[in-house]
Amino acid sequence: MVKYDIYTYDELGDSLFLAFPVEYIFKEVIPLEEEVLLEIDQEGHPHALEILNASTIFNTSKENLSNIRKVEMIIEVSEMCIKIDVSLTLFNVAKPLKVSESISNLSSIPLTDESLAITL
Repeated sequence: MVKYDIYTYDELGDSLFLAFPVEYIFKEVIPLEEEVLLEIDQEGHPHALEILNASTIFNTSKENLSNIRKVEMIIEVSEMCIKIDVSLTLFNVAKPLKVSESISNLSSIPLTDESLAITL
């Protein structure tokens, strides 16, 4: 079983890791975009998201990403697409930073009846 911290930011590698706070059995990582990786469990359900080059994707400094105050992440899986919405509230930035991606569901990720969401 794997249980991760809800988020970690590696300033040196400029990667942001977001996870739902539940234990699961890891199966694989599916690249959704070149810099967005989705981690799934043995049943094929999404559990974590890694964003590489996060400062570029969120258009902010690495220092700002080291000061996360609130994380909101929603992952919705439909027959046609996987939709990811991430919003970060930082201590020293007035507006939340947001990233939204919709990717064709060409992988083995099963449909979910409701979206997975975390808010800290």
